[in-house]
Amino acid sequence: RSASPVSCAPGMLRTSAYRLLQSSTPPRLSQWPSATRHPAHQPQQQPRGSQLARSLAALRVSSSPPAHARSDSRSSSFADAASSRPRRIYGGAMTVRSSAMSDAEVKTAPRSAVAADPKLAALRGAMAASGVDAFLVPSQDPHFSEYVPTCFERRMWLSGFTGSAGTALVTADAALLWTDGRYFLQAEQELGPEWTLMRGGQPGVLEPKSWITETMPAGSKVGVDASVHSLSEARALRAHLARADCTLVCCPAGGNPVDAAWGASRPAFPDVTLRVHAAEFNGKSVAEKLVDIRAELAANHVDYLVVSPLDEVAWLFNVRGGDLAYNPVSLAFGLVGRDTAALYVDAGKITPEVAAHLRDARVEVKPYEACEADMRGAAANGARLWVDPDKVSASLVAAAEEAAAAGLLVGSDPVEPRAGKAAKKNEDTSAPEAAAAAAAALLLLRPLEPLLLELEPHLALIIHHVVVVLDGAALE
Repeated sequence: RSASPVSCAPGMLRTSAYRLLQSSTPPRLSQWPSATRHPAHQPQQQPRGSQLARSLAALRVSSSPPAHARSDSRSSSFADAASSRPRRIYGGAMTVRSSAMSDAEVKTAPRSAVAADPKLAALRGAMAASGVDAFLVPSQDPHFSEYVPTCFERRMWLSGFTGSAGTALVTADAALLWTDGRYFLQAEQELGPEWTLMRGGQPGVLEPKSWITETMPAGSKVGVDASVHSLSEARALRAHLARADCTLVCCPAGGNPVDAAWGASRPAFPDVTLRVHAAEFNGKSVAEKLVDIRAELAANHVDYLVVSPLDEVAWLFNVRGGDLAYNPVSLAFGLVGRDTAALYVDAGKITPEVAAHLRDARVEVKPYEACEADMRGAAANGARLWVDPDKVSASLVAAAEEAAAAGLLVGSDPVEPRAGKAAKKNEDTSAPEAAAAAAAALLLLRPLEPLLLELEPHLALIIHHVVVVLDGAALE
């Protein structure tokens, strides 16, 4: 079909979608296809496309690119990738020329001014004072919990996005939030006009570290709070940035610029008291668990084990807390040595019963913030520390590495399998004999399956299940 001219435009938009988005009223009778109307109500023939032009002329939208879009070659790949995903619609004027087709190309006027987000403005001021060009804000706490206390909900406070998974990145002229497919719709509804939603896992959508290296100029400084990034995560990020001549900058303790922007309104640390996990439920006493851990230390020639995950701390010391809703854990660290053990937790959470319980197991209670200093002191004295790179923060490890004289053991900690968090095969010297017996039984039973299937189907089914079980035993 022939069409009237359509203006040049950056993209193609469905006019039917605009009608649905911009108007909650149903279309007039004259807008319905003629086949659905009674002949008596047929309107006079109008010029092709005139109704479309009038409908679109009143629309006030813009699809102008975000302010952070760059024209240099490094940002071109990002712009191409971003074009494959839906973009946030900002206010602005749109001029349209009609077509007889159901599509229309649009030409946008410059975006109208958007009120500055005071949280972003405060953060950017703190970033400038810290000398960083970008700042990465994950959803994590210092223990990498699935759920975090409100005092560590920095990404949620900054962006307004309340989903449980997401990462924010803020630069001088961009604010981006990455999340996964569970939260795309929620993020679209909750993010403010200065934010750009990055749909993680979608084709062409870069990860945060790749966005930085592809978009920001060489020499950029990217700030992080090392207390909420694991050792493995921080090392990977540092290496990736270095390849693009960018630098990872860890803010000093207590120097997170988001906290500076949050100010006095930031929630306080939770202070729910601990309680003793009764002996009939804990399986082993604290003293027995410490004996097992110390045996692992000796076997691996290590002096201390750093315990950071909250559930592992609760398991090891047989205590339960209430710092997270529906999770019986408390913000705390553990440090187990060859002949010492310490629980780092706020003193106000220790009741007389808990104090006696820990004292009986020869566990010392120390302030929550003292763990880093003790790790540094132990490393300076020549002790070797055992840290799990996925569970211990980069800030704790950095403190030990700075003073380390004997080095660190970096690997999976021995608490996880004992705490029941991971399946661990029991060593059994009879396993080879069992496998050989299973293989021999298979030689006898497998030929019987087709014969029994004809003579006795029910018995054949039983034999089949036995064969399946024996197959597994033979493989083990």
